[in-house]
Amino acid sequence: MHNYIIIKEKNKKSLLKKIKEAQKKKLTTVYAVSSEEMLRFALEKSNIDMIMGMEQINPREHTHYVRSGLDQVTCKIAALREKVIAFDFVDLLESKDLGKLIARMSFNLKLCRKYKVKTLFFDSSGKYAEKDLAAFCRVLEKS
Repeated sequence: MHNYIIIKEKNKKSLLKKIKEAQKKKLTTVYAVSSEEMLRFALEKSNIDMIMGMEQINPREHTHYVRSGLDQVTCKIAALREKVIAFDFVDLLESKDLGKLIARMSFNLKLCRKYKVKTLFFDSSGKYAEKDLAAFCRVLEKS
């Protein structure tokens, strides 16, 4: 049994409600982000523990830069509010465009390291060994 819950809400009120319910059950709350607006709201105004899936917010890249979901402002907020940015191994396995996803995750990891944001590599399915997650982490750091 997991000691966390992944919340996938698209509006602010229901997100706050789900967080409150999970915290009553003493579960770690992980928010799978749906938009840039909800990412900013979750970072600034909620008691969420971890945030994941920023890489899939923007469907297309910009001509001159990677649209990874995070930027320096959101990283500073995450560091200040002590939020954890999570990278899910399952996202890679289910990706239709693996190269783009790895580039976005790698960029987000670099931003998190630069602004001293806590990061976590995990497997939401619970099927993979810790050595697989360690290999995943090494791949992202070298990209």
